[in-house]
Amino acid sequence: MAQETSLNSNDDVLAAILGAVIGIVGGFFLISLLEGKKQKCPVCNNNIEQGVGVCPHCGAVLQWS
Repeated sequence: MAQETSLNSNDDVLAAILGAVIGIVGGFFLISLLEGKKQKCPVCNNNIEQGVGVCPHCGAVLQWS
């Protein structure tokens, strides 16, 4: 008597691919959330934290409105 499994090999592959895709999309989503808090320096165009008074890259004095 052969044992039946709830998932066949095609379903296992599909589940693995789906899990990988969801993981990659989730990773990009988290990265975009973290990068969303950064601004570009108007002088050197490097990423800086919003609200800093001086650009750590070029030393430009910044004013935030």
